[in-house]
Amino acid sequence: MSIITEMTRAAVSTGIKRKSRGKGLISFGAGLVAARIATRSIPGAALIGGALLAKTIYDRRKAKLK
Repeated sequence: MSIITEMTRAAVSTGIKRKSRGKGLISFGAGLVAARIATRSIPGAALIGGALLAKTIYDRRKAKLK
């Protein structure tokens, strides 16, 4: 595997692991699928990365409103 593939897989799996902490086996499976999609294609990486970014922004705004 190329270094770019390994870096993408590490970044996506770390982000998903951080988001799904304590959520169980379904989140773990979703993380595996997302990492696989992100490492297979550039559009997949953009989609998964964009979704993670949108979720992070949403969570931060929601936390500010509380």
